[in-house]
Amino acid sequence: MDPDSARCFARLQAMKKRIRQPNLEDMDARLRDASRAIGDRLDAAGFQAWLVGGCVRDLALGIPPHDIDIATDARPDEVRATFERTVAVGAAFGTILVLEEGMGVEVTTFRTDGAYLDGRRPESVRFGTTLEEDAARRDFTCNALYLSPRTGELRDPENGIADLARGHLACVGDPAERFREDGLRILRLGRFAAAFELEVDQATLQAAKRERGSLAGISRERVIHELERIAGGRVPARAIEIFREVGALESCFPGAALRPGCVARLGPEPGFVRLLATLFEDPGIGLGTAEERREARIALLKSLRISRRAQAGCLRIWELEEWLEGTRRDPEGCTGARAVRILRDPWFADAFAVHRACRASVSPAAADLAARAASSKPEDLHPEPLVTAADLRDAGLEPGPEFGVVLREVEDLQLERRLRTRSDAIAWLRERVASARRKPSSQDSPEGEE
Repeated sequence: MDPDSARCFARLQAMKKRIRQPNLEDMDARLRDASRAIGDRLDAAGFQAWLVGGCVRDLALGIPPHDIDIATDARPDEVRATFERTVAVGAAFGTILVLEEGMGVEVTTFRTDGAYLDGRRPESVRFGTTLEEDAARRDFTCNALYLSPRTGELRDPENGIADLARGHLACVGDPAERFREDGLRILRLGRFAAAFELEVDQATLQAAKRERGSLAGISRERVIHELERIAGGRVPARAIEIFREVGALESCFPGAALRPGCVARLGPEPGFVRLLATLFEDPGIGLGTAEERREARIALLKSLRISRRAQAGCLRIWELEEWLEGTRRDPEGCTGARAVRILRDPWFADAFAVHRACRASVSPAAADLAARAASSKPEDLHPEPLVTAADLRDAGLEPGPEFGVVLREVEDLQLERRLRTRSDAIAWLRERVASARRKPSSQDSPEGEE
């Protein structure tokens, strides 16, 4: 057996060992109690109740579910009549939020879907009576699993357990039709494959390639939400590789310069901002002035429809990474107080990770700086100030812009270990003021904090 086949065989054997009969006892007690309470009420009213989708899939994979969904043959008005506290969050599509055990649980009527004209929701739905017809509308076979919250009976009309045991991720029914209904399923394909270490079924993969154009109609917010979820996973590079293979990223972000191959170098759980700063090439590269680079970066970030914090984070990461790359030409600029200020920047670690992932090699000076960051104690980067504004007033300085300049000078000397004690700093301060009085002169303002 060749090495690739051996690895594939070992992975399949490990997957088979992971798969188990979904068991209600493996659920969080609060979720289990809520599902049983809802199941009992629906059963007493003469209706079916089934846990469905991701919660059952997670139980089969040995993963404790973090939320639950219930499918039923009860119509929305019948669900509302059965429970005291409900919210009609999507009654037109069969979904009622039932408030039970201090939490909200979506209870959705079995249904078949009409045409998806907006690439997200069906134009119409027809309520059904069997879980088999409900299963036929779902995205992937592993999400078409049904578990009775009362008896623990498992129903698997689309052979999702068998696919999980084989390590396969496959669409329900015709994969091309599933992706045409909602293009976001192509991104979910990558996310699930990465999260659960599944190989994408070839028919499903080829359909995703053919139907990638359906992603063009997906809102940028929905796309970004999927990327956020992928960034928190153990192997985000696997999802990004699937997107690259099917051409999903180009469909989602037409015209953007992307570098999906660099994501593999980030490692597990990189976080959303670090992932974005790696996936999207810095649009400021090659532009002449700092202002031009900043404007180009801001324009791209605004187009992504991400939060202000994420925008600020990406912007700072790109600025710091540009500076790290510049240390190849000017390694001496990576020393002294300036270096300490770079190290204590909250985005430094992310910037170095992006630098390491996206450059052909790491700048030696940047590598030294990263090693210093790893070995530095908090008090090394944020020492207690040696002087205060009161000390400046006592030394004869009038409050004003000069205060900030002098405090910065003192901190620079402290960070460079040229001032070590408060008495040293007070002596330096008095000499600084006396010198200025003897020979008035303008003070050069040091560089801004990096």
